[in-house]
Order: sequence, then C-alpha cells, then structure tokens
Amino acid sequence: MFEQKSPGVKPNIDLTTPVPGNPAFKFSKISGESDFHLMVTKDQEDLFNKMSNENSDLKDALKYLQKEILEIVSLKHDVYVRRFKAEFGA
Repeated sequence: MFEQKSPGVKPNIDLTTPVPGNPAFKFSKISGESDFHLMVTKDQEDLFNKMSNENSDLKDALKYLQKEILEIVSLKHDVYVRRFKAEFGA
C-alpha cells in the first residue's frame, strides 16, 4: 500500500528554510491596510519618477526639433529674399 522511498531520492524543495523577503518593500507593524497603502504609494512614486524623466527627455527633443525647424525657416527666408532681389532688383 505505501511505497518505501529509496535512500538516494532528495526532495526538490527544502521546506525548512524561510523564504527571503523582498528588500525593496518595508512593512510597518501597524496593520495590513497601511502596508498595502505603502506598497501602492511606492509603486505610484516609481511610475511618476519614470514618467517625469521621460517627459523631460521628450521636452529636450522637442526643443531641439524646434531649433532645427527655425534654422530651416531662416535659411529658406534668406534664399527667398536673395532670389527676389536677383529677379526683381533691389
């Protein structure tokens, strides 16, 4: 009915050692609700920081594009003025 385990078989999981916790989360000793609130706000702060960094990168890219476009417009304006003066005189 019950099978004897062979002496060479070892279990896959060692159940006597505790599972290590995640050092990124600090839990309070007040209640589970405050722990949950702490986890949610920490995740929101991380997302906010990532988004603000991404937004600052996008702002820099837009400033660069605006500068490039203004240089192109200025160049085209100069070419137009020169062409107008060449064709119709000063």
